[in-house]
Amino acid sequence: MEKANNNSGKITKFNKRKGSEQIPWELSQDSGLSLEAIGLLVQLDSYPTNWELHKTELYTRNKKNKRTAIETIWNELVEYGYIVQYIKRTGRFYTYQYFFTVDGFTEEDLKRINSLMDEAGFSLYLNNKQKEAMRKKNAEDAKKETEHEMLMGKIRDVVNQQSNENVDASGSEKSEVHDFNSSKTTHIIKSTIKDFE
Repeated sequence: MEKANNNSGKITKFNKRKGSEQIPWELSQDSGLSLEAIGLLVQLDSYPTNWELHKTELYTRNKKNKRTAIETIWNELVEYGYIVQYIKRTGRFYTYQYFFTVDGFTEEDLKRINSLMDEAGFSLYLNNKQKEAMRKKNAEDAKKETEHEMLMGKIRDVVNQQSNENVDASGSEKSEVHDFNSSKTTHIIKSTIKDFE
């Protein structure tokens, strides 16, 4: 039987600040995060960069919180872009890798991490809330695309109908001229020299 990789569940600090261990005010005043989420992120940040921390340790280090409470807090940090999760299948087991930052990830940060993790055979791991949000976004995008295609089809139909209306029985194109002194429309038939040959 295969053994799971010992590095599975490893949490790695994505350090953007060198030297100081200050908590950015954006994090401490982020009204979108719960106090518990801010507290967990601060706790993660308090460990030295070379400290090997695994997600399972959070359950034993925070005994006053149940595992489900820690999972809820963790998922909140994932949802708000402070933690990024990766997964790789290793035989019959899955290996997980996590990155966190107290500054929040930028698009450039994520591209860099995704590239490194892709080379190592990992895929981005989305929690259920993220998967549902992605399904909704994909459904909305598909709906918008369908509506756009329907609109374009209607526009083509109108243009084709107008083209057909502008050709008389002989196949000559006709134009409309409005007489400003009357409410009548006068049709002018455009003929070419070939029409008379």
